[in-house]
Amino acid sequence: MSYDRRIHQTLRRGARGDSVVRLQRRLVKHHSDLDEARFVDGDFGPGTERQVKRFQQNARLAVDGVVGRNTWSALLRDPNSRITSPVGQTAATSDRRQALDQASPRNGGGDLATRVKRALERKGYVFLDDRGTYNLNIVGIRSASNAINSFDDEMVIVYRDSSGSMQAVRYPATTDPGEYYTRTKLLNKAGAAILVPGQYRDTYQIAKHRGKYDALCQKGGKVRVWRDGNMDDKLDRSGKTYEGWYGINIHRAGQSGTTSKVGRYSAGCQVLADANDFGVMMSLAQKSQQQRRGMFTYTLLEAADLR
Repeated sequence: MSYDRRIHQTLRRGARGDSVVRLQRRLVKHHSDLDEARFVDGDFGPGTERQVKRFQQNARLAVDGVVGRNTWSALLRDPNSRITSPVGQTAATSDRRQALDQASPRNGGGDLATRVKRALERKGYVFLDDRGTYNLNIVGIRSASNAINSFDDEMVIVYRDSSGSMQAVRYPATTDPGEYYTRTKLLNKAGAAILVPGQYRDTYQIAKHRGKYDALCQKGGKVRVWRDGNMDDKLDRSGKTYEGWYGINIHRAGQSGTTSKVGRYSAGCQVLADANDFGVMMSLAQKSQQQRRGMFTYTLLEAADLR
């Protein structure tokens, strides 16, 4: 299928109709974790915009949420074909060659799954892949910012789907406590818990977060944390480390929609900003649990590790 500007009009948030349905169906083709029956509704809302940006980021296009010629061209290609050029197929040969070189593994590029795998192995961690399906690599990517209260980190999940194809999804998240438990109410006299980067093997299970809803909960092992007790506006990611059972769970923020501020949603937990993203993650976890022994490994990296 090729791009035709008479059919594939430029789309952005707020658009509705058959063209949006066509877009959503192509997104489902590229993102195997999307449920077509729920996702395809002909309404270019925030959920569709988020999936467009996700596709653009993975395809190395400009991440603006607007579906123009380059994004359409990439969407219309076979999902199994690797997209390497961020400037589209109409780019000059020299531009395509430069994009290929920048995306090559020797320069720290490549698709998201490759970069995550390389980062884990470089750190001496295990990348879970026995060629079976739904062996989830659940990876937090912590940004360099030490400002509190923002969903400025990412949660990345790399796995093989039911066809055996490697998939990688990424969601906005926080890996740090929010302002309430760092500035207003300390649950521990030593300070709020900040998870120390590392790999926590078989440490998580599906269980009720605070007795309310299914999440990935720290049930299988200890984790290491720093403590931030000075109640200022910065996260202190250094100093003495503590190891124990601190209930550092992986869960969502609000019950629905996207949450903009961390607030009370994290006292050290790893929290996804969007409820729909969390629903997708838990759907993958449920599929994994059915085929495996129900234990999940979580790895926390820093953004600089994913180069």
